[in-house]
Amino acid sequence: MGLSSLFTGLLPTYAVLGVLAPALLTTLRFLQGVSLGGEFGGGITLTAEFADPSNRAFYVGIAQTAQGLGPLLATGLIFIFSSLMSPYSFEAIGWRILFIIGAFIAVIGVIIRLKITESPVFKRVRNQGEISKVPLVEAFKHYWKKILLGLGFIIGGTTLTYATSVFASSYLETVIGVPAKLVSLALVIGYIIETICIVIFAKIADKLGRKPMMIATAVGLLIFVYPYFYLISTGIFPLIVLAQVIYSIIGSFGTGAYATALTELFPTKVRYTALSFDYHVGVAVFGGTTPFIATYLIFATKYRLAPVFWGIAGMIVTLIAYSLYKETKGTVFEGQEKVS
Repeated sequence: MGLSSLFTGLLPTYAVLGVLAPALLTTLRFLQGVSLGGEFGGGITLTAEFADPSNRAFYVGIAQTAQGLGPLLATGLIFIFSSLMSPYSFEAIGWRILFIIGAFIAVIGVIIRLKITESPVFKRVRNQGEISKVPLVEAFKHYWKKILLGLGFIIGGTTLTYATSVFASSYLETVIGVPAKLVSLALVIGYIIETICIVIFAKIADKLGRKPMMIATAVGLLIFVYPYFYLISTGIFPLIVLAQVIYSIIGSFGTGAYATALTELFPTKVRYTALSFDYHVGVAVFGGTTPFIATYLIFATKYRLAPVFWGIAGMIVTLIAYSLYKETKGTVFEGQEKVS
């Protein structure tokens, strides 16, 4: 991931490389996406397997704050650079500096990884020779229903996350006419709130269970998705901030809970693979297409709030998945009673 960021920042322009430039950019972004999917599954799985069952959601929630901290750092830097540089300078070189900074941050990640060992739970499974030779095949053969359930967990939140960050940013700037710096500031405020709330609500999930927090998130977002787009469509900065803050709070209810539930759906030998598959497919298919679908809906219907329907559809799928999910609070991983 770090190398992809570095090479993106250093990539020559179309004027120098011709069509090779966008081709290389697409390749580098693809590699970043693959790396991100691996990071999510690995980070959440490792955290869950090290954590005591009674505090698992809390620690997974801490890991999940990366969902807020990462965008917070990125958006914060965009706000700073766009404030200090002219639009021309930012488009020419400012964005490149941001990617290069990301590459240096990745060095810290490499150092951390070199000091991390496998979880005791995984070591026990490996020592007993229970590791699957082809985990993806085994996961689909024996746990395909849970994989579909886990995918349902991802769809709604991913759809709305892309709608309220990637699409909303472009929409506010190009359609509503809100200055880019104000859009970045509103997102920064939302990410700060999200980061704090994720940990708080994750701790509550250890007490009340995963399912209540997940259901609360789904219902809350279903209710708020229309008001969210209505508020940002006004173009009034305080209302845009209000929309981001409320969305961040509601979305944080189940962030730690659903990620923890994902780890508890699968046995150790396929946990990482199955969880990562759900995340990859959910984000790529539903999250990645959301900005395009939202834009198409607006132009096709001539209705500014048309993306609401896409967000509602995704959240209904997730609410159904949450409803079908059987509470896994207190789940003890194989052999964990001997190592926790």
